[in-house]
Amino acid sequence: SLNDVIETKVSGNLKTLLQRLLLSSIEYDCIELRRILCGTKIDETTLIEIFLSRSNKEIKTIIHTYETIFKSTLAKDIIDDEETPSKQIILALLQANRPEDNDIDDDEVLEDAQYLYETNSKWRRDGSTFIRLLCNRSNTHLKQIFDAYPQFSKTDIEQSIQIDKDSDLSHTLMAIVRIVRNRPRFFAFELKKSLKSSGCNEDNLTRIIVSRCEIDMIQIKSEFEKISKRTLFDQIHTDTSGYYKRALLELLRQRSEPINNNSIFKQLLDSRLVPKKTRPTVQWKQPMSKKPFGRSLSNRDIYNSSQFDRNNEAKMNTLLTFNTKPPNVQYTELYPARKRLYSNQNDDE
Repeated sequence: SLNDVIETKVSGNLKTLLQRLLLSSIEYDCIELRRILCGTKIDETTLIEIFLSRSNKEIKTIIHTYETIFKSTLAKDIIDDEETPSKQIILALLQANRPEDNDIDDDEVLEDAQYLYETNSKWRRDGSTFIRLLCNRSNTHLKQIFDAYPQFSKTDIEQSIQIDKDSDLSHTLMAIVRIVRNRPRFFAFELKKSLKSSGCNEDNLTRIIVSRCEIDMIQIKSEFEKISKRTLFDQIHTDTSGYYKRALLELLRQRSEPINNNSIFKQLLDSRLVPKKTRPTVQWKQPMSKKPFGRSLSNRDIYNSSQFDRNNEAKMNTLLTFNTKPPNVQYTELYPARKRLYSNQNDDE
């Protein structure tokens, strides 16, 4: 199989990338979750990234597939021997019963924003308020809550979280806010962290590009350029190498910009605006001098012939009008003395 060929012929980061491309999105999520949970330190930001970016149906499928592959429950592996506030938030997302509609009640948004402000010190300590909101509000509703938060506080919600920036809970809460507010921008920040010159995190780099290349990579590349003042293509070209770099860059090329209804390209695709293809016509130009050259021609010559003379009749008539008979030319003897010099006849005779 192709997987066996990759296993024997390829190695390193390229091997990991190619093997991930052979998996379905659900299988890839399970592999990544297992890798994170088996590490020395659990990357809770990545867990939030995976579960908050998936629908309820996808989360349920991930839970079932994970148990089938690894013969262990996902919740058990997450809790392990320690239950932290960040893990409680992740377990709340595993319930997979969050609202997914886009309905927004403005009054309810203001009430939730005020509640979030009043319990500021509590949720920065144990995350309980965020758990309540995550389980009962959709991402669209949460985005409106975070935008309304400054109406009750002098600071933005992200600034309030950064007060305790050294705690693991603050990283989890920041990931939630950034994913809800602008998901492509969140992934752009994660790619920037993975591509730092001090050391490239190939696992995160591979996961984000493979999982998002067919979803919102166009928006991610745009956000990356805004925050880095450099294109994602150039950054990957600098920080990676070999065939692994070529594979990543090829994945970035797979998607092109969507066609905007107002774009010039869209207008060109409109058949009414595309000019019809016509056969080019021959443009006849008269010579600078209208006087015929050479001998007289017949009435039907090359000057008044049709523009589309397919049988070359004008040329044939022209050739017939020329007098091909050699003309009678009178020659005069320039040197008669020389002729007499070589003659055998004697002039005295």
